[in-house]
Amino acid sequence: MSTMSIRNTLFGLASTLVLATSSTRITSVAADVVVVDPAGVQYVQGKYENPLDGRLVQLTPLDAGGMSGHLYKTVNLVEFENHVKQEITKAGDASQVTKLYRFLDYQSGHLYETEHEIRILHAVGPNFAELEPGDKEDEAAGFETLQRTYSNIFKRFADFVGSEAGREASRETGSGNELRLSFISGGVFKGAVQDFEKKAIDAMAQAWNALPEETTQSLLQGCIFSLYTLDTRKKAQKDVGGKQFKKSQAELIQDAIAKNVESSSSSSSSVELFEKLRVESKSWSDDLASL
Repeated sequence: MSTMSIRNTLFGLASTLVLATSSTRITSVAADVVVVDPAGVQYVQGKYENPLDGRLVQLTPLDAGGMSGHLYKTVNLVEFENHVKQEITKAGDASQVTKLYRFLDYQSGHLYETEHEIRILHAVGPNFAELEPGDKEDEAAGFETLQRTYSNIFKRFADFVGSEAGREASRETGSGNELRLSFISGGVFKGAVQDFEKKAIDAMAQAWNALPEETTQSLLQGCIFSLYTLDTRKKAQKDVGGKQFKKSQAELIQDAIAKNVESSSSSSSSVELFEKLRVESKSWSDDLASL
C-alpha cells in the first residue's frame, strides 16, 4: 500500500485527507475517519431495471461487490440513511457525511465488534466500462461527471470538518479529521479508457481548482493528504482487458500527478495540493495484520 500525507490545521483543527484506490480494503481506523464509498446508484436506491425484461430488481447494500461491498459488510450497513437516498440519485453526486459505524471483525467463525468507528461519505462516479471503446464524446462527458464527483466530495468533507460533529470528533481523538478517498471510477469501471490515471488526476485537479479559493486554502492549510494505492512491489498487474503493463496502479497514479504538476500553471491551487503529497509503499495486508 502506498500513502501520501501532509499535516496542517483546518478551522483550527488537524484534519486528514486520504485517497484509496478502488481495489483496496478498508483498514484499522478511528472515529475521526471519513471513508469515501465509491457507491452505485442502484444499491443506494435499492433497485435497478433489468435491461433484458424491464423488471425492477430489489437490491440491498449487502448485494454490492468490490470495495463498497467489503465496506458495507465490515460495518454491517444493511440500509442507507434517508439523507443518502435523497442525495445520491445519479453519477456525480456525493452524500453528506454519515453517522458513526462500528467496525466488525470475523475471527474463527464468530463476529466481533471492534473499537474502531468510521463515518462514510457515499459518492458515485461514472462507469466508463459502459461506453463504446473509442467514443471520445461520451468519454469527455464521463470525465466531466468525474470532476463533479470529486468537487462534491471535497465540498462535503469541508462542510463536515467545519461542523459541530467534525469538531467534536477531532477533539475526542486529538488527531483531527481524516478523509479516505477512493480512486473513483477506477478498476473495472475505467473500461477501455486509455491513460485513465492521468485523465482522472486531471479531473481531480480541475475539481479542486473550481472550488472557492477560501475553501481550497483552508483545506491546504488544514489537511493531511495521503494516497493509498496497490502494492508497488508487484512487478506487473493485469489490466481490465487482460493486457500487461510494467507499472503498478500506484506508480501510474504517481506519474499522472507529476505530469499534472509539470503542465499546470505555478499559480494553480492544485499544484500546491499535489506538490505536498508524500508517497510511501506498503501492502494492505500489513495494515490488516495490525487489527
